[in-house]
Amino acid sequence: MDDVKMEKDYIKIDEKDWKAIRVEIWLSPIIIISPILFSGYLIYDWYTRGFLLNENYRYIGELFLAILILLPNLFFDFKFIKSLIEYNKVKNRLTSFKKQVKGR
Repeated sequence: MDDVKMEKDYIKIDEKDWKAIRVEIWLSPIIIISPILFSGYLIYDWYTRGFLLNENYRYIGELFLAILILLPNLFFDFKFIKSLIEYNKVKNRLTSFKKQVKGR
């Protein structure tokens, strides 16, 4: 009970914040998948045109760009997904707490 009270005090969200978070949740697949697909395409292009044709020096920039996009994106995506999961847990606890208070 004290945990929920502390979480309620910590998270003070009005309706505008709920809408912004909802939009962020809906757009998260696009935010996560599009850089991964783009990096995958660049790595595939480097592999087919550069590595297989033995012209690595011409396509090394594509590989570097793909790695430069992919690694930080994966690092921040895991943190982003983890924060969304934690947010949903806290939100569910708060809504269940509100239902318990209304039921009394």
